[in-house]
Amino acid sequence: MNRINFFESCSEELKLFIELLGCKDEQRESLLNASFDRDKFIEFLTRHQVLNHMSIVMPEFRLRVSDDDYRIVLRLVEGAVYRQLQMTHTLVEVSKLLRANEVHNLMFKGPLLSYELYGVFGLKSSIDLDFLIKKEDLINVEKALLEIGYVPAGLSYSKMPKVVWRLFSAFNYHAGYINHDKQHEVEMHWKFFASESIFPNTTNEQLTSLRAFSIAGEQVYTLPKEELFIYLSVHGSIHLWGRFKWLLDVRGFLLKYEGDIDWEYILQASNKVNMKRAVLLSVYLCNAFFKTPIPNELEGYKGDKNLLKLIQMSIDSINGPFKSGSRLRYIRVITLVKGRLKDVFKGYLFLFFYYLSRPLFFTYNKLFSRAE
Repeated sequence: MNRINFFESCSEELKLFIELLGCKDEQRESLLNASFDRDKFIEFLTRHQVLNHMSIVMPEFRLRVSDDDYRIVLRLVEGAVYRQLQMTHTLVEVSKLLRANEVHNLMFKGPLLSYELYGVFGLKSSIDLDFLIKKEDLINVEKALLEIGYVPAGLSYSKMPKVVWRLFSAFNYHAGYINHDKQHEVEMHWKFFASESIFPNTTNEQLTSLRAFSIAGEQVYTLPKEELFIYLSVHGSIHLWGRFKWLLDVRGFLLKYEGDIDWEYILQASNKVNMKRAVLLSVYLCNAFFKTPIPNELEGYKGDKNLLKLIQMSIDSINGPFKSGSRLRYIRVITLVKGRLKDVFKGYLFLFFYYLSRPLFFTYNKLFSRAE
């Protein structure tokens, strides 16, 4: 891909942000000296949830904008970072709760990923905390969360009849819980994605292979780094990288573990579920936006037509307005990633029945009140 032509299609705010990160194109005149539209830039930072990331480039930013513009952006950045530090406290609290209830779990994304990639807890923007647990543990976890002030963001699974719970859990993969005092939400996943056919390990398999981190004296767990990279790639790809923060995570991973990544394992594991193209997409997009080098093991795919189409779709998604995902949209993307329609149907055909069951879900939601 011609990076100069690609760069021309980006918004001025995106170009400015990339330049602040130190990834500007040398063949372009500096945008830091160009006219600056504060409102548009703040809209970009908010839209892509990268306010937190501005904290590391504020000294450079201060030299290029007016004092008023700097102070307004600084207040927003400080508020975003402070919120993530508060969420880190919640992370420790919920981890202790899970340990006390002997629930095997791992955490992914959020403050823990920020700490792993950048050495600080507040550099990533997260609207919730994500934990992976076994499905059979969810009911007990929900009851424990209710006891410390959380309420279900949706339906209360612990109050469902067993037959309804089995139906709901078949068509869903996580449950959300909100603490209204803190305005924090915790999501308990029993699968990483709606379909287990797009991640190489099942939940039970992944919970036997973990990495430990210590936060405020509490032992928390996350994915081994190669599986983490596959997760980041798959997650960003099925959303067509609609939030720029997801690509920043991939960049952070590549910079942190440069020279210490088992690409052969990543390609083999992702190819096991025909998701290798998602890994390629994340790396090639990072190269396009940040000039991160493409590893030798991944160099031979530049002519892949599906990959080129996904790259262009992702660039359009990043530059355009954010579109919340739909299951049918995911299927379209997964079809391009997997490359063969039959592979898509293996994991996603049952999701079509989700739409047939929606009247039942709607009726249950109306008839049975949520937990107080």
